[in-house]
Amino acid sequence: MKKYTIYIFLNSIIFNTYSQDIGFSKFQVNKNDIKGRLVLINEIHRIPTNNLAYCLIIKELTKNFANSDTLNIFIERPYSLGLMFNKILQNEDDTLRKTEWNDFPQNKLPTNAWLDSLMNLKKNIRFIGVDFEYDEGKRVKSYKYFFEMLKSEFTKAHLQSKELDNYIQKIDDKSVRDKDIEALKMFLKSIPLKTKSIADALFVLEAKHQFFSNRDKNNYKRFKQIIERSIDVKNQYNFLIYGGSHTYPLRSTSLFNFFDKDKESPFFDNTLLIANYYFDCTSYGWYGSNEPSKYNEGLYHGSKEDEMVMTELKKKGWKSGLFVIKNDLTLPLQSFDKILYFVIHQE
Repeated sequence: MKKYTIYIFLNSIIFNTYSQDIGFSKFQVNKNDIKGRLVLINEIHRIPTNNLAYCLIIKELTKNFANSDTLNIFIERPYSLGLMFNKILQNEDDTLRKTEWNDFPQNKLPTNAWLDSLMNLKKNIRFIGVDFEYDEGKRVKSYKYFFEMLKSEFTKAHLQSKELDNYIQKIDDKSVRDKDIEALKMFLKSIPLKTKSIADALFVLEAKHQFFSNRDKNNYKRFKQIIERSIDVKNQYNFLIYGGSHTYPLRSTSLFNFFDKDKESPFFDNTLLIANYYFDCTSYGWYGSNEPSKYNEGLYHGSKEDEMVMTELKKKGWKSGLFVIKNDLTLPLQSFDKILYFVIHQE
């Protein structure tokens, strides 16, 4: 009983910590206005207030959910990590709850607390990650876990798992090569049993396995594949969190423009924006680097367009910390009319 009481107490703290610096009281979204649409938010990675903002946004988006409603959260993470997050949210594996998931020490809301908070909402939430995968061990945790879970399913189905054993060992040894990936794909395709886990494994193996720039077209294609395969986005609610270089409206090949402008997109002309704006905020690095950097930018990726927006936002009289402002501005900028709210991060 004491442990349960402490857990509930900590979860209440999550939404009230830094409350003196949070102005989200005017953030209101009618779920009927976003059903079947994509709500997209830009991000500078590893800003301490990011997860806190997302937690509050998700709380609002799901506030009036019925039991049949689902929020899909598309993230710039490996597909295998999204599947692992879902197991945590669905309480399918208690061992995962004890794992440290904080992205970096300075985070105001560590990822495991974020997931605990989402569980505490008691809503149907599903993560869908589409980004590069294993990368010679740098993203090993969810990648290895995924194949270990696949091996356990093989055991239950009385299928031999030597190929999976060998592959998991190569993951441990950081010796996975293209030929190993192709060999495992061939093996899985030869299995007479056709399950979602095997289909997921093939999808994971078909991903890029190292960091590469300009990956929006690749990731958009993979998002479409997974949506077409198994996700009824038209009858659900959809939130996409991606880095600012991928969501930049002024770049025709950005992920935002693929989703909103491509006539084959499941969200063609049906994408809304919540725009993160960062004022003198410290990012504690990005993939491959832990060097802190200061940022003053937003949806338009630090361009002169951002300067226009930030000049107007400064007139709003918001407090320091984390604050949300409804978009009542009129600026002649591309896709500006699609912005529902600005989320202000002031360090």
